[in-house]
Amino acid sequence: MFFGGFGLFSLLWDILIIWLFIAIIRKIFFKTKSEFKNKPLEILKRRYAKGKITKKQFEEMKKDII
Repeated sequence: MFFGGFGLFSLLWDILIIWLFIAIIRKIFFKTKSEFKNKPLEILKRRYAKGKITKKQFEEMKKDII
């Protein structure tokens, strides 16, 4: 009885480790839609902050992104 319970406990740990590994891989390689949507806006904000575009251009481009 003891060894059977230990095998089940080991199996649960294996499943947990595999789940964590998959979660980390998904986080690294697969971006969510919101992450892709915010990136262009962040680039636009940086361009505006550096003075590369005017406020009018910023607002027009922002409407296109959002």
